[in-house]
Amino acid sequence: MRYTKATVVAIGAFMLVLPLAHLVSAGGTGHEEGDPMIITTPDGDGPISCAVYFADNMVFAPQWRTDGLVRIEMMIIDMTDLKGDPRLIDEGTIDLTDDYADDYPREVYPQYWAWNSVTLEWYWSQQLFLLDDSSRLDLTNMVSVSYIKVTITEDVPVDALDDEEPYIPYTRSFEAGWLPDGAYDRVIFSDLGREVNKHGGLIYGMLWDTAADPDDPTLPAAPVGEYRVDVQLGKVKKVSVDPAPAVYDGDIGDWYTVDFAVGHLYVGEGDLLDPAHPYVSLVPNEGEDRTIVTGQDEYGEDVVVYLYADLGVGLGGVSPDDTAWILIGQLIPQGPGGGNGGDSGDAGGNGQGNCGDKVRRR
Repeated sequence: MRYTKATVVAIGAFMLVLPLAHLVSAGGTGHEEGDPMIITTPDGDGPISCAVYFADNMVFAPQWRTDGLVRIEMMIIDMTDLKGDPRLIDEGTIDLTDDYADDYPREVYPQYWAWNSVTLEWYWSQQLFLLDDSSRLDLTNMVSVSYIKVTITEDVPVDALDDEEPYIPYTRSFEAGWLPDGAYDRVIFSDLGREVNKHGGLIYGMLWDTAADPDDPTLPAAPVGEYRVDVQLGKVKKVSVDPAPAVYDGDIGDWYTVDFAVGHLYVGEGDLLDPAHPYVSLVPNEGEDRTIVTGQDEYGEDVVVYLYADLGVGLGGVSPDDTAWILIGQLIPQGPGGGNGGDSGDAGGNGQGNCGDKVRRR
């Protein structure tokens, strides 16, 4: 076997571009969501085994600016029938097969088709198909959870470990919850929302404002440093009915277990290693960096590379407390130079961003 090195340059981030009527807000406090969406419930007594997919703009550790906005987004995938191997997740797991386009021809079902202004062609739209009837999510492995909590925590700086006073890291939590039965109403609110994006993926996310809130002294500015994002899933429960209105909370681990943290696997300038099976488990730390065969060289020998060191796959994993986590890279000061989170190929950009140094402090 021969070891080689590849560099990821292009980052294909999810972009949440929707007609306003169908937008699930990722900012503000109103969260006027579109039509109610079903909640995915277990078939039997056991929970659903889930993988948390982190978007590319998080996995490949770009640098972010202080006093700016950081896009946090993820997707939840049902792993029940995938034999516990994220490499078995294929595009058919998320995207409905082309057979549906044949079953719903444009001449008969124009509401499920959209116009591509770049190719000047009509295409079958999974987004419109799912927005028309959210129960069709059951045709995919995407999971519509009852409760989700996202926590952003500053990694403790090395020099702070020697301080006499204990260092209190910056932390922010966001949560969202929907009733699992009946109207599927949203009952837990924050800037965290969900939406069906233009590709027909059910995405959870929000804009994390790293600036201080001038109206709330409990929300200071996020300092320069590295940050970890934790994702937990559960079921909404009612904790109080008197006085009205009712108060709800989430039971972490109820109905869903978080068993994998996954991301896309690129081997070049925006090239997926295997477009049919584009997902791989994240690497827990440098010491547990895993190898993968990316092909054969001119001598017929396997080309073996490290996921973290060679391909730039981010640091992440699953904690024992049913938490998927990822290090999203450095928050750097405002000013010239440095990297960025990448633009979006969907919005006319090239999807490229500059990766920051991925140094874990603990």
